[in-house]
Amino acid sequence: MSSRREEDHTHDHFFKLILIGDSHVGKSNLLSRFCDNKFTLEFNSTIGVEFATKTLHIDGKHIMVQIWDTSGHKKVRAITDAYYRGATGALLVYDVTKHITFVNIQRWLADLRNHADPNMVLMLIGNKSDVRHSVTVLTEVGKSFAEKESLYFIETSALRDTNVEKAFTEIVDRMYQTQICRTKAMEVQETTSLSRSVSISSGNNEPAHYKLKLESFSLLFEAGIVKYESDVFEASGYKWKLELYPKGNEEEYINDHISLYLVICDTQSLERGWEVYVYFKILIYDHIRHNYLTIQGGDGKRTRFHEKKTRWGFRKLMSLDSFKEAENGYLFGDSCEFGAEVFVVPKYAQKDQCLSMIKPPITMNTHIWTIANFSALKDEALYSEDFKVGQVKWKLSLYPKGSKTGKNTNLSIFLRPHDVGSGSGSGSDEWRVYAKFKIRVKTHEFGSTHESKEADHWFCKTSDGWGFPCFMLLSDLHDSKKGFLWNDTLVVEAQILIVGILKNLV
Repeated sequence: MSSRREEDHTHDHFFKLILIGDSHVGKSNLLSRFCDNKFTLEFNSTIGVEFATKTLHIDGKHIMVQIWDTSGHKKVRAITDAYYRGATGALLVYDVTKHITFVNIQRWLADLRNHADPNMVLMLIGNKSDVRHSVTVLTEVGKSFAEKESLYFIETSALRDTNVEKAFTEIVDRMYQTQICRTKAMEVQETTSLSRSVSISSGNNEPAHYKLKLESFSLLFEAGIVKYESDVFEASGYKWKLELYPKGNEEEYINDHISLYLVICDTQSLERGWEVYVYFKILIYDHIRHNYLTIQGGDGKRTRFHEKKTRWGFRKLMSLDSFKEAENGYLFGDSCEFGAEVFVVPKYAQKDQCLSMIKPPITMNTHIWTIANFSALKDEALYSEDFKVGQVKWKLSLYPKGSKTGKNTNLSIFLRPHDVGSGSGSGSDEWRVYAKFKIRVKTHEFGSTHESKEADHWFCKTSDGWGFPCFMLLSDLHDSKKGFLWNDTLVVEAQILIVGILKNLV
């Protein structure tokens, strides 16, 4: 791996941008032109991985972008995962003078969507636009494909330095704006979710993990204490503290409620990328009824603490009017008492599941099964070789003389998942896989129509095969004028249009 860097400067944001596409489409020259304003006419394939860094200024921010470049040769494809990891943007490059490089963009795009962040910003680049007399991929064709696949689109010339700066600047700006929008959405969601959804109950049990008693509560106001931090306490193997805002958290524009938060401490000892899921409760003691008001955030759902979110709680725990109301019993003789319970739980419960829906690219969703010596086949089922579409291995079964309602009158064809992959519960009775699919019997006669049927089905252990007992009449199949059998060979085509996999999360 080789690199070239700018002189290091303090930056506000850092992004990883990758270049992908076939060999000799001009990826390295685009990188050189953008970073160093250089261009070479020599065709030297990139060996391994190269990257360069460049700082851009967007909205008054210093944006450092690390741009990765690698060869388009198949032998380099083994580095796919490491190359894609952490990237927030990608430039898919083809050569406008070589149509095959444009065709292969579909494969690169499928690769990208299988391995990279689904929120990645993508831009399609038609390079070498200066060679107008040799163009084989028209601008309208590239633009149409980009619109269909939701990609940004631009044509460039690294040789003439046409649109190179614009392409890189635009995608980095899109990456920055996308990151800002996602960050704001996450902050709003995480800041408000607990306040919107709480579970309140009462009970006699004292706090299991921590109790904070405050005497002379009114003096907190008089002293002008905006925030009080409790001592650190241990619960469920981690260290925590409470943050109390007696007058409300002014940073969140609260001034008439008590704000109270749970904070995880000493996180520097945790592994990078740590996550801690908890159920936690805040308790307020009722001096009159001698019980505790218990407030649980998230309406009983797990709360996730992580590197960027070490504090959760209640912006509006209780209004100051309600807290000070003598009949409520929370403030008694200017004394009050808060408590906390923190229970660490697994990220997912035993029954948590995830449904992944996949639309395989048209170049990768079809399997062709050629059956020779068809007339010699007997009544028994014939099975195709395995084929993989949408992370699932499939198999076709065919009954030459029919099955079930099509026995002795129809050709019967069925689709079944052969291996639904790891994490989907395939080893238990609970796995489920969905498919929308087409099955065709191809005709060899020019001008004749293929026999085709479409279906969709949820496959499971008790229903692991689905298809067509009456796919087509045997009389039509053996009619030589219709051309389905040529030299005693039958061609069956299966096309998987949509795949859904229901996975267990644990």
